[in-house]
Amino acid sequence: MEESKDRAIEAFWILNGIGGDLIGATLAFEYFETPRFKGVATDQVLRIFNRMADSFLFVTLAKWIEFYDRYNVLIPPGTKAICKSLRNEQLRRGGERIPKPGCRPYLEQETQPPPVGK
Repeated sequence: MEESKDRAIEAFWILNGIGGDLIGATLAFEYFETPRFKGVATDQVLRIFNRMADSFLFVTLAKWIEFYDRYNVLIPPGTKAICKSLRNEQLRRGGERIPKPGCRPYLEQETQPPPVGK
């Protein structure tokens, strides 16, 4: 029982990180369109920042596929179908699982909740 509780906590922290990354990536695109950013960025800089945000978004979506494959047994039945559908749609559109074990430490690193009081 304790192991399944720990696994659920681990899944929560990883999913929380993925959610934050998705929000951050999408907000970046909005920021790149603001007069404040466009006023100082050349077209080349704007293209570079947009490519960077695209890459971050693609990696985050790959993390979702990896998360689903690893923790789908913990997803509540009421949301499991939509979560699986999102995963399958990403794969259908050419999304990839995290390809190298060297990319996986991101998932493992987020398994530890932040220290209490931080």
